[in-house]
Amino acid sequence: MDKAISTKEFSMPRISIALMLLALATLGIDAAKPPAIRAQSQPERKPDLDVPFRYEGLMFTDVKVNSSEEAYNFLIDSGASTTVMSTRIADLLKIERFAAGEAKGVGSAPMEIAMDVDIDVAGRPWNDRIIAVLDLSAMANVLGKHMDGIIGADWLMQFERCTFDFLDLRMRCFDHPAGTQPKQGVADMLKGFGGGNGGGLGDLLKGLGGGGGDKPAGGGDAATDELEKQLLEMLKELMPKDKETKEEMRKGLEELRKALDDLLDALEESETTDEDAPPEDIPEESPEESEETEEPFNVAPSYPLLTPPEFARAMLAQDGIDGATVPASLKFKMVEAKVPLLGEVVIVSLWFTEMEVDGRTMSVIFDTGAMPFVVLDQKEADALDLGRSYDLPISGVGSGVGTMGIVNSLKVAEFEEFVENPATVLDLESAFGQLHDNPVMGLLRFFNIEVPKPVGILGLPFALRYRSMTVDYSTMTLSFEPYTDAELKRRTIDPGEETPILLQSVKNTWEGTAGAVGFEAHDLDFELWEAEGIQGGLVIESVEKGSGAEKAGLVKGDIVYAIMQPDPSDPKKEIEAPLRGASSAVVYAAAAGAGDTWTLKVKKKAGGERIAVELTLGLYEGEIDIPERYSKKK
Repeated sequence: MDKAISTKEFSMPRISIALMLLALATLGIDAAKPPAIRAQSQPERKPDLDVPFRYEGLMFTDVKVNSSEEAYNFLIDSGASTTVMSTRIADLLKIERFAAGEAKGVGSAPMEIAMDVDIDVAGRPWNDRIIAVLDLSAMANVLGKHMDGIIGADWLMQFERCTFDFLDLRMRCFDHPAGTQPKQGVADMLKGFGGGNGGGLGDLLKGLGGGGGDKPAGGGDAATDELEKQLLEMLKELMPKDKETKEEMRKGLEELRKALDDLLDALEESETTDEDAPPEDIPEESPEESEETEEPFNVAPSYPLLTPPEFARAMLAQDGIDGATVPASLKFKMVEAKVPLLGEVVIVSLWFTEMEVDGRTMSVIFDTGAMPFVVLDQKEADALDLGRSYDLPISGVGSGVGTMGIVNSLKVAEFEEFVENPATVLDLESAFGQLHDNPVMGLLRFFNIEVPKPVGILGLPFALRYRSMTVDYSTMTLSFEPYTDAELKRRTIDPGEETPILLQSVKNTWEGTAGAVGFEAHDLDFELWEAEGIQGGLVIESVEKGSGAEKAGLVKGDIVYAIMQPDPSDPKKEIEAPLRGASSAVVYAAAAGAGDTWTLKVKKKAGGERIAVELTLGLYEGEIDIPERYSKKK
């Protein structure tokens, strides 16, 4: 398979968009034995919706919004509990929206919601929806085009099941049988408030946030009275008419009030206890321990040290990861609650399940919008002794810094793999903390509805090891069908194409030979590409003194827009590979090793001249932590 990195942009969009949306998530674990794989027990039938998608590191498809003539580029992301559109599209189509707090992911970002939005996917309307609105512009800086929105798990939930075919690049969805209803989400419940197409809720939001959601509409007692009036009208519509049901509701509300009082008391008691607790004693390190030293590295790298041109040739020669040969069936669970008068409602529509990493079982989210194979919370990584390599810039909802480690075994249902795989490590606890730090989830726990905490993410590359993946909402099962030998030869997606470079970069860091570019940079804004006349790049923020970058003449404001790579059709020739994603420079420098020389194309801040510079990589000197299994004490 042709996987030469010189034929692609010199970037790692998998890392940059790995954790696109971790907002609005909650989970539960079902330990029941998985049922038989659906594809083996049900006759095939024609899908009710056949959606083509593009594989560009993740899955994208065309979506029309509010009957727009133009179709927009949407990510298919089961890790987004709600469907999202970008602020750019909301502005372009003049869609009114209202402030709705913050979405949390790698960091946090303001979130709005829009009412009564019509979505069209492959000619299938999904109308009068409540849609989240987020600034997704950072993704364009890596993708090279706008990411206009996200088709979330709430869209998928309208079907009984959907099959993702990774050979034909189609998503085939099947409606629920006649007489059965699809699962109802929170947005469906809110739509009913006020009658019509969500008008009651829309009117309420207008009163709370104004037309744009950035300031209250009106003010003083008049505005407050109007809101109270609207709330009362909405509640009247939900009120039962018969005396017996009213009494049941009254008792339920009394129980709810008591639960809230108990929750507040518990919180106050917890705060008091925390304040009164004495400071924790920190044991001093013994003299013997402090004298112990570690050898920097005890396991030879799986891959030889390679320069960028050699990387290209190595990638041409490598076959990649073979497809899985055994079918797998994985149970998942969503968070559901019984709401008076509305019945069962899915509070969070994400797919929560279990996986085993290095012998440790953990609860995770299966996320088709995460391109790393495995993502682990920092505390879980510490428990597994995954160590710490280089600092890795992460962008998505907000921005942050993670690191990379290595896991040695992975078990997901019938799938088992006992080889080294890279694992992205970051603070998932803060991203998922909102699941437990808000009143709604607190109330769910009072009513014995399980809201456990995820500690990891299983990404799309797991599914890409198979020919197809089916999500079945009737059995709450994810089923995976392997390739036949003939199909495997036609496969165009390699789930492990970045694995050798990522492993090399981590091991070099622990060995003490990892390279570093010697400058800090951010992605060039996609909207500036045309004006600058380049296809992406990194804008230098600072240059390290004495580094190869300084010796090459790089200064703040310069744009590094390409790296020279061998032409796969003729290794004697070189071509310009666009340089995108700040994380890509970190990873590839670490993998190439200190002392390696790169030829970079630079647009100078002063005068805009385009030049080629030779950059010799320095030695990465950041803080690291070598796992026990990769080191030994003298």
